[in-house]
Amino acid sequence: MSGAGHPLLRQAASTRQLRQADLRGADLRQADLRGWSLQEVLLDSADLRGARLDDASLDGCRLWRARLESISVRAASLHACDLRQAVLDEADAEHAMLTECCLADSRWRAARLYHAQLQGCEHAGADYGGADLTRCSAEAADWRRVGLRGTRLHTAFLRDACLDGQDLRVCELVACDFSGASLRGCQLSDMALERTQFHGADLSQCDLRRATLRMARLQDTRLAEAQLQEVQAQHVLAERAWFTGARADASTWNGCVLRRSRWRDAVLAAARLTSCDWSFGELHGADLRDAELNLVNLHACEPAQAIHELARCSNCLDTDPELLQAQRWQPPTHKECRS
Repeated sequence: MSGAGHPLLRQAASTRQLRQADLRGADLRQADLRGWSLQEVLLDSADLRGARLDDASLDGCRLWRARLESISVRAASLHACDLRQAVLDEADAEHAMLTECCLADSRWRAARLYHAQLQGCEHAGADYGGADLTRCSAEAADWRRVGLRGTRLHTAFLRDACLDGQDLRVCELVACDFSGASLRGCQLSDMALERTQFHGADLSQCDLRRATLRMARLQDTRLAEAQLQEVQAQHVLAERAWFTGARADASTWNGCVLRRSRWRDAVLAAARLTSCDWSFGELHGADLRDAELNLVNLHACEPAQAIHELARCSNCLDTDPELLQAQRWQPPTHKECRS
């Protein structure tokens, strides 16, 4: 029996509700189940290729190794579903809500997950190769063992996610939000990271060689020992960022805010900085040989003497002693006022 002609589905056709039913191995190809409520239904190894479940509820369903190619679950609710080893190639899950689901070893090649919610899901071994995850939200997701070859991640929300060691050169990143995420050791070389948010993220030991950072946000970002050679940074906000031990040889920084950033033991040989705010920067032990600084605010940047000895500075703003004294002023304590 195929599609909606399955006996259990015919019996529930009037209410379009099915609870705790056993449909393991059922042939439900091309079934029209739009708006149905399938609660805690067993669908292991079921064949739902081409089925339509738009606006349906599949909360608590088990779909181990289910065939879900070309299925449509637009705006469907899938809460606490088990989709281990399920095949969802070319599935349409636009605006779908997948919360607390097990997606381990599932396959989503060329699937459409536009604006889908993937919250609290397990992704280990999942393959999103060629999938469209534009505006998809997968906050706090563990994507260390996820396939992303050819994946479209445009304005995706991946706050607090973990992608340590991933080679992100194989996917499309445009204006993604990686705030608070861990991307330690990721491969991002030669990528155009325009309007990408890395606020508070950990990019330690990342390979960003020859990457283009335009209007990216790196406030409070950790880039310790990152590879930043020949990076092109324009209008980047990197206030309080940590570049300790980073290699930024021959990098270019234009119109960037580097206020209070830390560059201890970093390499900035032959780097070029133009119209940047580097005030209160910490550069102890940094290599600035042959670096060129033009129209850079170096107020309270330390060590000032070493910067001028190693780099070629022109039209730069040095420390204003009176302003620095005022900025360091602290109101007297209650005890001091009484005395």
